[in-house]
Amino acid sequence: MPANYWGNHYTPHLPVGSEPLGNARWGHSDLSGSMGEWTRDAYAFEWYETTVEGCVDCLSLNPAGMRLVRGGWWQGREHDIRAAIRVRTSPLSQTIQYGMRCARDP
Repeated sequence: MPANYWGNHYTPHLPVGSEPLGNARWGHSDLSGSMGEWTRDAYAFEWYETTVEGCVDCLSLNPAGMRLVRGGWWQGREHDIRAAIRVRTSPLSQTIQYGMRCARDP
């Protein structure tokens, strides 16, 4: 799999874009592996079961509680680095496994 994870590189320290075969549709790199990405979403165990059907760009903005990290990280195994992976963690958590992705509105 073209990503930085425990089964192939064994290190968090790779230059951005080191796995070009894993680039996505618009050329963006490193969406899986390397670092788990903090999201704005609050964690809700039954989110997918209770969210209104047809919702677009929905967020769970509960100010209290756990937050979501997605995408897996360099210490994960191949089956754990999918963008759909949801990990709940404290918003006060500090680890070298989690980071943020800078984004802009074109």
